[in-house]
Amino acid sequence: MNEEEMPTEGNFELFMPFVTVQSNGGPHEDGSYVAGWECGALDERLSAAKLVRALELEATVHTDNLPQMDLLAMKHGYRMAKTDPTLDVVEGWTFVTFIALEPNA
Repeated sequence: MNEEEMPTEGNFELFMPFVTVQSNGGPHEDGSYVAGWECGALDERLSAAKLVRALELEATVHTDNLPQMDLLAMKHGYRMAKTDPTLDVVEGWTFVTFIALEPNA
């Protein structure tokens, strides 16, 4: 995609819509559903990183979820090493690096 094709506004659509959320007529509150999905996805990524003994993992996450992401990192033997607001392209999102607590474990 070249620069002319890049979206200029903050309108993005999900690749796979969440059809059971309230905004689509479902029973689940949208924000909570998205937060749970995002935390679950990071949980799986951290689990896989631990299996292959990765020294670090980078992710871009909703800023509101950072406290939970920190707990997920500890669960898998990582710590949230840094967040870099200079890399935050979209408001409400944060770029995070997770570092292994025991690199040789």
